[in-house]
Amino acid sequence: MTESNAIVVYDPDLPIHMKDGMVLIESTLNNFKTCKLCKNTACKFFQICENGCISCENCEDFFDSTRRGNKCKQCKGVTLDKPLYNKAFSEIAEKVSDISVELNHGLQQIKNHGYVTEGMANGETAPNWVPISRDQAMKEAMIFLKNDPTLQSINLPKKKKNGAPSKEDFENEEDWNKEMEKYEEKKIERSENAKERKRKLENYDILVEELEECKKKIARLESVCDSNPIKFH
Repeated sequence: MTESNAIVVYDPDLPIHMKDGMVLIESTLNNFKTCKLCKNTACKFFQICENGCISCENCEDFFDSTRRGNKCKQCKGVTLDKPLYNKAFSEIAEKVSDISVELNHGLQQIKNHGYVTEGMANGETAPNWVPISRDQAMKEAMIFLKNDPTLQSINLPKKKKNGAPSKEDFENEEDWNKEMEKYEEKKIERSENAKERKRKLENYDILVEELEECKKKIARLESVCDSNPIKFH
């Protein structure tokens, strides 16, 4: 049987481990279901020559007339007086088609709804090896972290506030007073730093102005010297 050269395309979103098998099935299906003579898809196939060449129910002209009799168009062998229905070939072609349909349907279900075992379909818990969607994994992880007893006793650090410490965040007033003192010290320090930065910027502006004035004076002096050059006797 001549093999088909049709390119079989496999969906890249489907499991990679099924690719070789599915490509093989689709290629086999093309070879079985596609008539080698008329290139059409068919369900019933017939033997047309003594060498076993196959044609389909759609073929009307499957031999060449010569002076020595009819010759098979495919192998040039002697044709049969009447095409014989090839039941075995037709049934195999139909079975391969059914297998392809079922496997493709199963893979699309996995792609659209995830992997579901028979036990899961009956309400059982999914095995650990069963892959799940990213959203489902995030949901299960959040539930696990929320209910994990080992994480219940962990005291997460309190979020740092920009303003003054709140008295409600401390167990006693003494700790709050200490934190308030630190806060006031840092507040004064930040204020002093801000004033120092402001003073430096003001000094910088003054120096820039003085520099510009010096440049102007130098330019005027150079202009005077150029217009009244000093003469030596």
